[in-house]
Amino acid sequence: MSNFLFDFCIRKGYETTKDSIGNIYVTKGSKDIFPCVTAHMDTVFPRVPYSLEEYQDCLYGLDAKGNQCCIGADDKVGVWICLQLLEKLKDLKAVFFVGEESFMYGSSRMNNSFFENVGYCIAFDCPGDKIIGYTSNGVQLFDTQGEFINIFWPILVAHGYQKMQHHPYTDIQRIKERNDFQCVNIGAGFYNLHSKDEFVKLNKMQNTLNASIKIITDLGNKHYKFHGINGSSYNKISNLQTEDFFDRNTLKNIVNQKKPNNSLGVFFKN
Repeated sequence: MSNFLFDFCIRKGYETTKDSIGNIYVTKGSKDIFPCVTAHMDTVFPRVPYSLEEYQDCLYGLDAKGNQCCIGADDKVGVWICLQLLEKLKDLKAVFFVGEESFMYGSSRMNNSFFENVGYCIAFDCPGDKIIGYTSNGVQLFDTQGEFINIFWPILVAHGYQKMQHHPYTDIQRIKERNDFQCVNIGAGFYNLHSKDEFVKLNKMQNTLNASIKIITDLGNKHYKFHGINGSSYNKISNLQTEDFFDRNTLKNIVNQKKPNNSLGVFFKN
């Protein structure tokens, strides 16, 4: 995946570098201050062949025995969104990390000088399509008042997002810990993460992309300062509860039906 992304971004003409462990840093355009987006390249399941099936606006995987299997949507969906944003926006930075599932191995060793001219960062490593990550492993990502939230929150609400929540660790935590700009992690359209029942809703993935284009356009090339708050002292917006992301009955009827003959080919997870 690291090699694929590096070669892809080079072919597109983006300024692209890779560090010694495989993290990829991409810059498109020329600005004093850049927006930044991020996703991780790894997934939790071993590398095995599978067919990628599309049915009723959903993507899911079938292994060699015809059983549903993980397709690495966490976080290939985030990778796709970042690549689409690089295509569609004139000025943008993107960083793709290795080893997020291994306790943020890649982002813990990132080249932080890449973020010296970043004004804010958006991660696409949140499951579902209604959730906004407010904290990551106890680190507050953005201020609960001010221009940053007043711009992005109404846009996400208009695109169906409904709640802010406290989340386990992901790479945006490391970025926020080491920098003074605001960050946010938003639901990208993948479901049942870390399970064989994982799937993607294509319309929700597109919805996240559309919302993100609007957010970045409206936020512009500005620095939104916020010194993160770590631990139990962060400002609570409300009594935030983490809902169950593992509704594994959603695709049950689909995968138990006769399998549609529209495989998109054999893919390999990294």
